[in-house]
Amino acid sequence: MAETAPFDWTYAEADIPEGIPAGNGRTPLEMTEHGYTSAEVRDLCSDGLDRCVDTMAALVEGGR
Repeated sequence: MAETAPFDWTYAEADIPEGIPAGNGRTPLEMTEHGYTSAEVRDLCSDGLDRCVDTMAALVEGGR
């Protein structure tokens, strides 16, 4: 039987092939942004990006 993911579906139902580790129900996310015209502009955007990631985390945690 397929291992159940944190949401209401199994890996088989989601058509995820065998061999993909289920781990502890967590998936790491790495985000890279580039193209800022200066370090100052990048730093100004940093707080907004942090808030976006915090909001995504809250939505994912709330979906469990």
